[in-house]
Amino acid sequence: MKFIEKIIFLLIFIIILGCNKNKIIKEKHLLKNDTVEYIYKQNNIIIRTIKIFDGKPISISFFENNAIKQRKIFLEKDKQYIINYDGDGVIKSTYYTVNEKKIGWEKKYRNDGSLEEEMFIINEEGKQVKYYKENGLIDRNKSFYAEVLIKDTLNRGKHIGKIIYNAPYKEGNFLLLLLSKNIKQDFSNMLEVQKDTFGSYSTEIYFELDTKNIEGSYPLRGYIMNIDETDPKENVPIMIIDHTIFIK
Repeated sequence: MKFIEKIIFLLIFIIILGCNKNKIIKEKHLLKNDTVEYIYKQNNIIIRTIKIFDGKPISISFFENNAIKQRKIFLEKDKQYIINYDGDGVIKSTYYTVNEKKIGWEKKYRNDGSLEEEMFIINEEGKQVKYYKENGLIDRNKSFYAEVLIKDTLNRGKHIGKIIYNAPYKEGNFLLLLLSKNIKQDFSNMLEVQKDTFGSYSTEIYFELDTKNIEGSYPLRGYIMNIDETDPKENVPIMIIDHTIFIK
């Protein structure tokens, strides 16, 4: 065998060996309570497991030191709950995804496990953000959010609630609140559906709910427009509202 042919043969052998070495191996295990577990290994190291219990899969990926890197819980069609960890097993962030896009509140944690930041995400954009001090209190000077003040569980009938607008506010501006239970979770139809409107010339906005014909979970969704009457072009939705109450 000529020298060049030997080199080519050696290279092919190395490539094949490398491919086999990096090949991901899938194992299936039957556990208790009809739980099925799939284990994925690469170089004899577990890189991911998927457990299916009661028809709902949970995917777990790992760092090279076998510490958990991420848990992905499949809740319903196209919706997942994600938990990310650092290499020491401390939770770093949690959030929901729909069609692989973050939606709703994302929470980020410090190395000691305390909550550092919450951000409400719609269409890959942060629509509210809360920064927390090390003592657990919200840093109101840095944060941009709406505080919804109404009981979590209500009887059927009419109720009054209040929203506190915690964000830069120019005195004299009019805050317009638009709410509807028919706004979708991804807020894609928020401009089209019919909405109830409320307003205030201060950072406290009162609203009314009529729940006499409603039972069960009630999504309170909408947005706030900060209207500067001296510059109407600034009248755009600036803060998303997403709050769930229960009607009994």
